[in-house]
Amino acid sequence: MTLADDLLAVLDDPTHMWSHALKELSNDGQRLFLTLTLLPKPVSSDVLQIAYTSQKITPSESFLDSLRSLDDSFINIGKRFAHLRSISFRNPSLEDFANAYLSSNFDWLDILLSSPRYFEQVTNLLNLAMAQTVTDFDPEAGIQRAPQAKYPGIKTWTEHRIEELIRTAVDLLTSDKAEIHVDARKSRFSELLAIISTYGMPVDPIVVAKLKTAAESAINPYSESYSDIMLELLSRPDYRALLERLIQRDAVRAMRGNILDKDSWKFAALNKLDDMLDVDFEETWPSWGDEYLDFARARAEDLANSDDDDALQAAIYEMNNMGELLTADLYAEIEMLEQRRRDLPEEEDYDDTSESRAASRKKVDESAQLDAIFESLL
Repeated sequence: MTLADDLLAVLDDPTHMWSHALKELSNDGQRLFLTLTLLPKPVSSDVLQIAYTSQKITPSESFLDSLRSLDDSFINIGKRFAHLRSISFRNPSLEDFANAYLSSNFDWLDILLSSPRYFEQVTNLLNLAMAQTVTDFDPEAGIQRAPQAKYPGIKTWTEHRIEELIRTAVDLLTSDKAEIHVDARKSRFSELLAIISTYGMPVDPIVVAKLKTAAESAINPYSESYSDIMLELLSRPDYRALLERLIQRDAVRAMRGNILDKDSWKFAALNKLDDMLDVDFEETWPSWGDEYLDFARARAEDLANSDDDDALQAAIYEMNNMGELLTADLYAEIEMLEQRRRDLPEEEDYDDTSESRAASRKKVDESAQLDAIFESLL
């Protein structure tokens, strides 16, 4: 291709420039760039390194040399936090390019997922496989065009290996291996339900047994935010049916019983569960209401000097919900918690929410060396 042809190609498709630049990198540099594609962004440096070095291939250059080749052109290396660096694509367009490039060159997936260490590597791939393009109305035919796979290469590769991929995802979900800590509003189990809803229940009885264990845990929520996630799942008939197929009983009634057994915030969740069961609130409240009001007041006292803003917000939200339906006076408790929130110091901004338990096992000298090299990159 001549220089003129190359310039025209860039004007027609800006990603052509990135594709050309990527192919100029070493094989290991390309592999590291594509490894980042299947991880949450931003990701901590140690998680990226573990995902990269776990692949079943012998590298020709070090992880840091490959990382250095990507800096400034393809990735951003963030500031140090807790002895780690955050790494992300330089801009959203590069992530779109990486997804499309991986779809066009899906043979890379055999290497990238040769030995995945993180649940998110598998589910991010499956989410790309399930992604569809936005369709337009066809005025000539008078119909809505059928949605198409956004990444057909990834979809094809995935469909040939779906049983293996679901088994790997379930194994990683239920194992004690290192985790990536992502947005607390997300649920790993809900991601699995979305995948199974698309591809069907696995046939391997061992995988199904592990899924059942995960399902039983999911309907016994450990936090207020996770209760909200599960309520959203149960509001969808297809997801509720999958849950009930796994646990072999009514998922809404099972979750309601689990919540009632907990000393935790339950008012909003129980209201929604009772709505799903078409149960009259006025009939159920006497069985647990007075005890719960005592819990709410005691919880407010416990939080009077708390620095946990999430816990304070959850308490205020719950008490306001109670105040809308009950005659109980919780104004003093709510005002006390709101004042405590106003008194909290402002937190420093930091983007890196991704951190692995594996970081704690890093050797001091390796961390120092990595930090020194990162300093030279910035």
